[in-house]
Amino acid sequence: MQTELVTTNQAIEPRIRDLLLNALTVSSGAIDAISFFALGKVFSAFMTGNIAFLGLRVAGASAPGVVAILTSMVAFAAGFTSRRESSSVLRIPAFGPNG
Repeated sequence: MQTELVTTNQAIEPRIRDLLLNALTVSSGAIDAISFFALGKVFSAFMTGNIAFLGLRVAGASAPGVVAILTSMVAFAAGFTSRRESSSVLRIPAFGPNG
């Protein structure tokens, strides 16, 4: 069974758009806070922090282990890649209706 997303060219009302963006921001922050404290001080949704930790570790400073950092980064990249691949199979635009 093949699924096809039907898109319209209607603009989203700014108030609704802002509410959705705020909800995404809060959820991403919550996921990072939970993973930072529960999974050994690595970020799961915020890759800049992992890159900073990796730089600290390479420089010899105290930071989470390299294996934990790299595992988080590889899992993030795998999730991104699988989303990108599934979007082409399902004909879902990866970055909005205009490409």
